[in-house]
Amino acid sequence: MLAQTAPPSSQQRGCNSEALGCNVPNDRSEVPRRRHKSGRNEIPPRTCNVGSPPPMRMTFPKPNARTILVLLAGLAFVVKVLLALHTFGSFDVLTWQRDLEAIHLRGVPDLYRNGISYFSPEGRLLITQSFIHPPFIIHALHVWEWLSIGTGLPVQFWIRFTCAVADVASLMLLAGVLRRGGVERVDERLSLVAMCPVSILISGFHGNTDPIMMTFVVASIYLIESRGAAWVGGVSLGMALNIKLAALIFVPAIGLHVPGIRRKLELGGAAAATFLIGSMPYLLQEPRLILSRIGGYKSQFGPWGAARICFAFAQDDTLPGVCNAYRAHGRFIPLLLIIGATIWMMRRKNTLPLLHLTGLAALMFLAFTPGFGVQYLAWLVPFTALFRRWPALLYHMVSGAFLFAYYNRAAQGLPWYFANSVANPVWYGHVVYLGLLCWIVICAGVVVLVSGSPATSESATRSP
Repeated sequence: MLAQTAPPSSQQRGCNSEALGCNVPNDRSEVPRRRHKSGRNEIPPRTCNVGSPPPMRMTFPKPNARTILVLLAGLAFVVKVLLALHTFGSFDVLTWQRDLEAIHLRGVPDLYRNGISYFSPEGRLLITQSFIHPPFIIHALHVWEWLSIGTGLPVQFWIRFTCAVADVASLMLLAGVLRRGGVERVDERLSLVAMCPVSILISGFHGNTDPIMMTFVVASIYLIESRGAAWVGGVSLGMALNIKLAALIFVPAIGLHVPGIRRKLELGGAAAATFLIGSMPYLLQEPRLILSRIGGYKSQFGPWGAARICFAFAQDDTLPGVCNAYRAHGRFIPLLLIIGATIWMMRRKNTLPLLHLTGLAALMFLAFTPGFGVQYLAWLVPFTALFRRWPALLYHMVSGAFLFAYYNRAAQGLPWYFANSVANPVWYGHVVYLGLLCWIVICAGVVVLVSGSPATSESATRSP
């Protein structure tokens, strides 16, 4: 009988199981034996993949919050530009065109004096639109007209394209304000602001200057909070007033926030000088007429908020008198409430950031104003970054649904081209209910900010 020899070890065969990845251990006593069909135990053969690299897996880096923010901001900008290219816009766009025609045919003083009149095909007067914009807007209209002539794209495109660019600038300035204030999840908040339905619909479709005004307001906040000279913030505030006099609602919060009489005077003087320079030469032609027009404007009374509730209960004997007084003098109520709330908040909590105070001013105005235009919702867009994820999402969804329903009815359904809210009545049915729901959410936002629970960090302090 021949002597049985032991099989060579892995070292003898030149196979290092630890270094080369053999799939069984070197000690064969640890290898589980299997039953052979003959009945005896059998050791499975050793395999050793000499030189075989381990399998490779394709891995891709996960996008961070900053990358998502940039992508969403770019997507929102493209959507706005596409809307501006393929739609006419709201009734405001038609008024801009008629304003330009009146400037060329009748002159600026006559435009401020008589406005624009619209007639039916039968010659019946439908509506007269007063020109209530600051004189600087006339310069902007000429620039948009020049761009239209040079490119072949209509004026309404350039108005809305400017709004889309202004939204990008506002987002960048807002990022600086939030990061300096120590806010948590800045990129997430800014992503919600970038994709805000109100911003997309107003900047891309509506065609008014409210987003441009808000960019200068946010720029003023940024410049003041970054500890720069007060006059620089005043210049930006003056430019906001040059776009729309409605920026006055932010003046109490900004003026009271800036400490020291000297800095307040610098701020106010720079804002006033910027407004006067931007109004030249038209303000010199008819100063009393122009100031009375832009200062005496009253927006549409009745469809929104407290004014809508007044109309709902107008059958009562006492309410008509209250509603008439509210209609005549109610525009002063939000301004007085903003001043009082700002003073009270600053005495109660001296470290509130300026973004918080100006956001409260915008929310309080829309909560208590007797007059309303849907484009006013653009005033709240930057300040939604003050709220945490779910409250901000709630506002974006409700306001977006309301604005979509409004434009959809004015444009007589999809696809949208011209949202003629004069020829097509809008304020009835579900539009009214969605508007009231949006107003209730805004009122809740006022309560949140007044209660002193902003999203900003407690480390954010007032500018020196």
